[in-house]
Amino acid sequence: MLTGIQNIKITDLYPHQKNPRRDLGDLTELAESIKARGVLQNLTVVPHVSQKGLKLTGYLIVIGHRRVEAAKLAGLTELPCVIAEMDEKTQISTMLLENMQRCDLTMVEQAEGIQMMIDLGGSVKSVSERTGLSETTVRRRVKMLETFGRDALESVQGRPIKIEDYESLYKINKKKSRETLFKLLGTPNFDYQIKQELENQEREERQKKAVVLMKNVANKGTYEEANKGTMLWRAYNYISAKDLEELEKKVESLKESVEHYWFDDSKNWKGMGLYTKEKQKVEKPKETKQEKERKARIAALKEAFSIAYELRLAFVQQFSVTTKSLLAVEAMAIDALFFGDYLREDTFRDYAGIKEKFRNSWDKTEKGDSFAEAAAKVFTEKFTGKQSANALVVGAFCRFDASGFSTYDTYDGKYRPNEKLSKLYSHIVQLGYEMSDDEIALLDGTHKLFYKPPEKKKTDPKEEQKCRVCGCTENNACPGGCSWVEDDLCSACVDQEPGDEDSDDVGSCDPCLAAREKCDKCCWVCQKFCKDMQKCTNSKQAMINEGGA
Repeated sequence: MLTGIQNIKITDLYPHQKNPRRDLGDLTELAESIKARGVLQNLTVVPHVSQKGLKLTGYLIVIGHRRVEAAKLAGLTELPCVIAEMDEKTQISTMLLENMQRCDLTMVEQAEGIQMMIDLGGSVKSVSERTGLSETTVRRRVKMLETFGRDALESVQGRPIKIEDYESLYKINKKKSRETLFKLLGTPNFDYQIKQELENQEREERQKKAVVLMKNVANKGTYEEANKGTMLWRAYNYISAKDLEELEKKVESLKESVEHYWFDDSKNWKGMGLYTKEKQKVEKPKETKQEKERKARIAALKEAFSIAYELRLAFVQQFSVTTKSLLAVEAMAIDALFFGDYLREDTFRDYAGIKEKFRNSWDKTEKGDSFAEAAAKVFTEKFTGKQSANALVVGAFCRFDASGFSTYDTYDGKYRPNEKLSKLYSHIVQLGYEMSDDEIALLDGTHKLFYKPPEKKKTDPKEEQKCRVCGCTENNACPGGCSWVEDDLCSACVDQEPGDEDSDDVGSCDPCLAAREKCDKCCWVCQKFCKDMQKCTNSKQAMINEGGA
């Protein structure tokens, strides 16, 4: 029930204690508008009643909290109001809906308003009907408030947070991890960190499943014992879905006659595994002649390229820039800048005679220098004054060259062009380097050490090769007109060699039928096939020209 509009003193208007909107925002602009034009829209208020139902002086504001505070700033003493009769549940839903329609409520304020209506006996469905929110949204807001609490939600207010961000935290099982991630809500790190935590959580679940699988089929053992036996399945700390799948298959295939053991030493970064105590004897296959030749070829090529690298390195170490070579030096430096790799520490270490190997540029030498400091000292000592142009040659060399640079496949020793090595040689030749015959052959692929596949055996043109099945020749002298595809098989017979009893295919190449109108053989491909197989059936007769057997 509503009364007509009447002016009520501002001193008799009180803010509603259960107004979902806590922050009224900046009132300056609204106060200026009220001062200029007055209050154009009336307030909605209800009689002020105590919790015990006793009527108190004044009225509680349901709609118009911002207008009241702005009117105070504008100096007004009275405001137009409509006095309504509403129960507490209706008051809250009205305030909630009013603010939501103006998009004034934060998610936290919205959640609190919904929770108040539910506390007053409302259901998810009734709250949805009163506020116009979907039931899913109502449930989401309530769960958000229940899970994180008002204080925590207020601490991240103002950040660009989506409701989906809150919901992604529900998936985190560990309370401590969830609290840590909550503090990252609305920051650039949140998406990455929660994804990582979810992956860790899934991995831990897989580890638990793996332990259960192994416990069901094996006795508890140790990592040390496993190393002495035979490992049947092994996964390290970051167990993947594929690891778990392989374990499931392995468990299914275990023999009951053999005693199996398992271990889980993930805490010490040794992973987990399934094993037997018996050490399986693994016989190494005998090395074939071809394998021995391959290994010898690779070793010889490696040595040859190592010698070539040492020669190039010695040239650069002794090189000194002259006026005549200055343009060539600049060209090499520019090429290295655009086409070279990063500055190779191993190459520079070889050049400077630094013996220590560095895992990182900040590792220390025996003298206490880092690699960067040691390199700087070498440059300072060697390249001062007129010799500064030499630094360009060394820098370019260290970007172009490395001890492992080669032009061969490291498995079989086939020639494989190396564009960077070719560029390097072209530059240092311009600086005065003389390539040996071996280097030239290694670079262009003509060296005798490279693997060359055996050439295909060529047939003497005088001796026409015949198909071993149908007898037709490579020069298409076949009455059936087939084409040649392999060393001793034509296209029609490539899948129909003698002995293939399950084949029901009939090729287009059929000299038996092509040469005779009536064949007295039980042949369905050719005469030779018939003699080899003696395969004669009446059911094949439909495939043969009329009159054939």
